[in-house]
Amino acid sequence: MPLASTDRLDGVDALVTGATGGLGAPIATKLASRGARVICSARSSASALVAQIESRGGRAVDRPVDLADLASIDKLVDSIEQPLGLVVLCAGIVPGRSRPTAQGFDVMIGVNYLASAYLVDRLRAGGRLERGRIVVVASESHRSAEHIDIGGLGVADEYGMGGVMKRYGYSKALLCAWAQEASRRFRGSVAVHTICPGPVDSKITREAPSWAQALLGPTMKAFFAPADVAAEPVVYLACSRALEARTGIYLHRWVEKPPSGLVRDEAVAKRLYDATYALLSERRGEARE
Repeated sequence: MPLASTDRLDGVDALVTGATGGLGAPIATKLASRGARVICSARSSASALVAQIESRGGRAVDRPVDLADLASIDKLVDSIEQPLGLVVLCAGIVPGRSRPTAQGFDVMIGVNYLASAYLVDRLRAGGRLERGRIVVVASESHRSAEHIDIGGLGVADEYGMGGVMKRYGYSKALLCAWAQEASRRFRGSVAVHTICPGPVDSKITREAPSWAQALLGPTMKAFFAPADVAAEPVVYLACSRALEARTGIYLHRWVEKPPSGLVRDEAVAKRLYDATYALLSERRGEARE
């Protein structure tokens, strides 16, 4: 499904979270090459990436954000002056241990799911995302989740190293279910698509212990897709004019297929969506007091 030369983003402001990560950087670069002005957002400064994009004739700005703190997301939203036409939610974390975010969420749930939901809500409430597309970078590991614990959304429990990958898959199931519901609620104004780019040679395991890094590094280099290649279907969902009348697409790499039955369950997704924003409102209110 190659992009045509006419699949461009001229005049579009695009926000990419996780922009300094292994996958986020080539996504930002490719979007800029198609005419977008890219807001590169990550926990660390994206100044080097911005300089690289500008050296190639593109347009980009650096907007750091800590997705483990809702107040930092508020500051990011407030810094965006022009309405966005595209948001790519690429940030993700596989922590070396469980820990709470600034508002007391489990860091994996907080960064991989709640931060994206909060960011989109704040952008829309502030009139900064009224039309366009959202591309959600998820994972096929979402299929490992057997249920969604609505009551446990705000709980920062201890799961240990042995439970890290199970929690990661669960966080991606939450994200996929939210995206399915958002695609229904935003229909007619903002399209929402989700993609699993497959195993990517990225920095997502940077918090793993040194002994694990020694094993994972060579494995990722040998068997995982280079980030530049894995970014291509993400950019397709962001740019393709052939998708203008569609929303709610789920891609595994380049293959379109349904996500898991759990996240497709409209009743489950609706309850999750409503409970998510009730929880976020409560915790953000507590932080402001």
